[in-house]
Amino acid sequence: MDDFKYPIVLLIFPYLTGWLVGSLWAKKTGEVVELPRKNLMYTAAMVMVGTLTYNIAILFTSYPVVIMFKSCSILSAIIVGVCFSRVRDEKLKLGTNKLIVGGLVSVGIFLFNYYSLEDQGEKGTSLLGLILLLVSLIADGLLPDFQAEMKSLYKPRPVDLMFQINKWVFVFSICYSLVTLDFWHISEFVWEHPTVLYDILGISCMNFFVQMFVYYIIQKFKQHIAPFVITIRKIFSVVISIFWFSHAIDGMQWLGVVVVFMAAVFDFVSEKCKPHKPSP
Repeated sequence: MDDFKYPIVLLIFPYLTGWLVGSLWAKKTGEVVELPRKNLMYTAAMVMVGTLTYNIAILFTSYPVVIMFKSCSILSAIIVGVCFSRVRDEKLKLGTNKLIVGGLVSVGIFLFNYYSLEDQGEKGTSLLGLILLLVSLIADGLLPDFQAEMKSLYKPRPVDLMFQINKWVFVFSICYSLVTLDFWHISEFVWEHPTVLYDILGISCMNFFVQMFVYYIIQKFKQHIAPFVITIRKIFSVVISIFWFSHAIDGMQWLGVVVVFMAAVFDFVSEKCKPHKPSP
């Protein structure tokens, strides 16, 4: 069977599903909060750029290196939130102590993946892969702040935010696939290998349910929490896999796990100990 090398598919079909199913869900469950087109386009562009460059980078770069870069997405989101945020709501602004959280998580994931990478002898990577990962990192840093700004100004429900962003991600992805001619190559591949549609459908359904949880987190908490939870989930998955399949893990990797959980505890304690301003 031919190799499937069209990462844009991982945007077109999942985000089409998120748009259509999400819009039906939103209309059935209450009044839809319409969001400004400009804000949605900015946010959708960051989703598309961050996801597409990440998926293309996997083709040129060893997976542990990709994971190490993506683990820094929480740090980039916090740096934007602390230093360059567009959000004016004081309740959503990030304090400088969040930089410690982002730094600890990034260091912990780096330690964990670097030593697994060293064991596998896969240190090589390409310049193009590194550039793509850097672009993805920048987009990941800007995205939570754009989402937090819309949440602060327009108070949408999670499903409203989700399906309207999904709509524009789908539009941008279709345009990209037509310009690059990937659309026709994808159509030809699907025609020759129709069973791939089962995989695409499965990915689309899982992406929809994951997005519902992610947008709930976005709507309920500060903008650094969603990338924080996603990063913690990744290391949880790896640790469970290690025990389940009896993989070996060395002291430095355990140190990485401990550092990540220290960051989680620090973030929780710092939020609980923060003085609350009395209501006027």
